[in-house]
Amino acid sequence: MTINYSSLSSKPQHLNNLKIFLDSGDIDKTREIVSQIGFLDGQTTNPSLFAKSLISSNPNLTTNKFTEKELWQNYETAIKEISKLYSEKKSISIEVYMNHDTTVAEILEQAKKLVQWIPQAWIKFPSNSTGIESAKQFLELSSSHRVNMTLGFTEEQLASLYNATANIGENRVFYSVFVGRLIDNGINAIEQIKNMKQLLTKETTNNHIQLLGCSYRSLSQLVTSINAGVDIVTVPASILLEWMKLDFSLETSLETNELIAPQCKNLSLETPYTDYRLDFPLIKNGIDKFCADWDSLLI
Repeated sequence: MTINYSSLSSKPQHLNNLKIFLDSGDIDKTREIVSQIGFLDGQTTNPSLFAKSLISSNPNLTTNKFTEKELWQNYETAIKEISKLYSEKKSISIEVYMNHDTTVAEILEQAKKLVQWIPQAWIKFPSNSTGIESAKQFLELSSSHRVNMTLGFTEEQLASLYNATANIGENRVFYSVFVGRLIDNGINAIEQIKNMKQLLTKETTNNHIQLLGCSYRSLSQLVTSINAGVDIVTVPASILLEWMKLDFSLETSLETNELIAPQCKNLSLETPYTDYRLDFPLIKNGIDKFCADWDSLLI
């Protein structure tokens, strides 16, 4: 059956158990994609995507930068415009600004402001020790608060997050696994997803964390991670359109022979979240990248 790509409003049946987000900070690109794929479940943004969008729409930005107040106002405006394209039942992720010196108190003050921007807000925190502590306290402030934990790479991060949020209730926590970034660093992200799924299945009564696949470089990475068991994917516009032309097929393979397959670590979900050391190079570099992209727009 041929799909009418001009207005695809119903999700293909074989994807019914999968949430699909657009990964973009570009309002115009969001309008274009939503007009073609009307069944999207939401969108993720981050400082890097927002910076790229501002730069592309402001060719003179090398001389016309922003004050910190102006930059946050631009981010808020963009998020509110994106919000209008989705129903209130969807999900839109907004990321806090956090460098290596940002305190939990400072992050919480940001998060309390960001969550008021739109009704679909899921606030993004890095999955390091400071980010997980901030997310825990943020979730405890209100039952309406929801979080998307970004820069996810390891079972230790997931186990720490699980323990920190174990009593928080369902449908309030995403854990974003950086598939493409892991593969960039020679790690078999698909096996890591399987390890994470196995870790979560240890607890059958409180599976409150949804695994979100992100940082995709190719359609094969996307589809293979879906087949490995992620609950959600967030996808750049170019890969979404490529996938759409293939009728959203889940038939593909990913060459992993040269990648290191991480062994399942059999961690305990009862280990206190504060016992994990989570400040390792991949997450430090990720925070540095987000900060550098944001800071590049400041006067």
